[in-house]
Amino acid sequence: VCTSTGELLYNTGGMTVDGILGDGQWYRMLTGMFLHGEMTHLFNNMLMLYLLGNMIEQRLGRWGFGVSYFVCGIASGFISLVSKYFSGMDANSIGASGAVYGIFGLALIMEITTINWRRVSVFTIRRMILVVLCVAVSLYVDAQIAGVDFKAHVGGLCMGAILGSVWYLIQVGKKRKKGHEN
Repeated sequence: VCTSTGELLYNTGGMTVDGILGDGQWYRMLTGMFLHGEMTHLFNNMLMLYLLGNMIEQRLGRWGFGVSYFVCGIASGFISLVSKYFSGMDANSIGASGAVYGIFGLALIMEITTINWRRVSVFTIRRMILVVLCVAVSLYVDAQIAGVDFKAHVGGLCMGAILGSVWYLIQVGKKRKKGHEN
């Protein structure tokens, strides 16, 4: 639908400094997450959500996953907006990649904090190393490609890691409270 409407959806829904700060169109912080430049862009985002989403949804529930996804997407858009504002470059940003990187960050922190390090298996360590390498390689490739909003990806990843850390602290608090009650 995005590509078949020409520039219409991109011009009215993509994230731009001029559109958001100049025209007060704050809805672009959300709508930009649903626009994609091409099918491979959409496919890559959906594949990553499929692979990581189930794990996150099992731990946080549907609402928790949804809220986390949108918080990461909005945060990544905000980082992108601030970066573009201070650099003076106003490019149109679209896609869910910032939110997807946020889910990467959330999943990574959740995985690290729930491992029983005394009984950790070689498979678990290999899986974590693979995820970290995939994220690192993806970020490196993103930084090399013109037109990719690298700062939004980093912003989403950081917000996901922050949410994962908050989740961990809540779990620790619940365990302590439960221990004091017994």
